[in-house]
Amino acid sequence: MRANDSPTKEQWQELYQAAIDFKQAEPWTWLHDDDVFCLENPKDKTIGYCSVMGKRGMHFALGVYLGNAGFENFYKLLTESEAMPPYQVLHYHNCLMCSFEDRDLLTNVDRNQIKALGHTFRGRNAWPLFRRYEPGYAPWYINRDECVFLTQALRQSLITAINIRENLYRMDDAKGKTILRYSQEKNGQLEWYPKEFKLLVPKYIYKPLIFKDDMVIHKIKKVGSMGDVVFQLDSCYMPTPIRENKDERPYYPKAFLLVDKKTGLVIDYGM
Repeated sequence: MRANDSPTKEQWQELYQAAIDFKQAEPWTWLHDDDVFCLENPKDKTIGYCSVMGKRGMHFALGVYLGNAGFENFYKLLTESEAMPPYQVLHYHNCLMCSFEDRDLLTNVDRNQIKALGHTFRGRNAWPLFRRYEPGYAPWYINRDECVFLTQALRQSLITAINIRENLYRMDDAKGKTILRYSQEKNGQLEWYPKEFKLLVPKYIYKPLIFKDDMVIHKIKKVGSMGDVVFQLDSCYMPTPIRENKDERPYYPKAFLLVDKKTGLVIDYGM
């Protein structure tokens, strides 16, 4: 279960400084969203898939997509997001994100944190915003472990981006080759190193649904023939989040629909 412990002041300070350095370098001027490189989390050795966003001049950010599931969702966004309803796109983000926003997109919590640390930002796309994205939940404030890993990601991503620009690192999209930054502890300090990493493109396999419930089969047979009827069913997140307690993270309930394809009639519905 995800911890809710807040980062320390020192951890926040390191994170904001890493974000400021990243913003000043503007790595999105030479990298694209799909230039994915990787970072191994020193704590649990899971892989974060890093994407520098902003080449189109619209959304400036570093997204760190967590594990294979996070990368699969990110790849689906790259290839299929234009066909998705906008309110469903949110639920394909499984990542830590540092984005640079206008001031009015920050909450009072964010603004008070910046003030307490003594930072000031001015202008559009200038204010660092740190969030944890998870399918089914509203983007939320990061905890201590997430703060530490996002700080590492900003620093190591900037090093990687600069080395790519200077042709010290080479990525080959056609062969799925990218760069992984990993660490080893020496004398109580983390030393970071690069190595080539194979980026596996997800392959989606849709298996046919097989009924094994004898009761369900019996009920279907009992209905009898309905002629040439096609039913469509799906489940999706509702567009409006719910918060049961003001201190809890809002979540998006899922809806289930069973629809007659020909008439558009909703046969069944569930939350």
